Amino acid sequence: MTTYVIAHTKGGTGKTTMSVQTSLGLSARGRRVWFIDGDNQQTGIRSMTMREEIGKREPIAASAYPDHAQMRSQARAQSRLFDDTVIDCGGGDSKTLRVALLVADVLVAPMNVGIYELWALEDLEDVVNEINAAREKPLICRSLLNCADPTDSADNRECRDYARESELFGTVFRTQIVRRKAIGRASARGLTVQEYTPRDASAIAEIDSYINELVKVH
Repeated sequence: MTTYVIAHTKGGTGKTTMSVQTSLGLSARGRRVWFIDGDNQQTGIRSMTMREEIGKREPIAASAYPDHAQMRSQARAQSRLFDDTVIDCGGGDSKTLRVALLVADVLVAPMNVGIYELWALEDLEDVVNEINAAREKPLICRSLLNCADPTDSADNRECRDYARESELFGTVFRTQIVRRKAIGRASARGLTVQEYTPRDASAIAEIDSYINELVKVH
């Protein structure tokens, strides 16, 4: 029983996209998954609703708790009913983010390529350090290079190297997720990249590799 939070204090890092793919990817492996949308925009829960509306796809349990108090009480009460819980949080240092960090076991921080993204990782680290002071056990933190350049560019390497110097986020997923239309479009429809057409073999391989790494974290 593991609770993952896909979060960052910076907006636009692909948190919802990766939250949807994480939830559906774990479910596709036979795990009982609960998706929690903690973002005020509620794009994640819309994607999960669209999945059910499309039909012929196995839905997964999904809830929206943009109110931090509701998220805290419900996550603690219901997460034990599932193998995995995946929480999607909006950008910014919010009460909802802090509650998610309190109840989660693992934090995955998606990072885009760029100097602003690297600076923002320091802000997230400060928040996690505050939360860890109130936790019984420190939060397990991992950084994920998301929306990466398609080649192993100097920017990609700089981002990975910078993250590895972080006290909390120094463990970087070996898998890097390239900015691919298939991943974004599949997530918006509540589909795994495997279910999406036209088929993108590279996108499928990247998400599958990421899930393989994720399940070994906790």
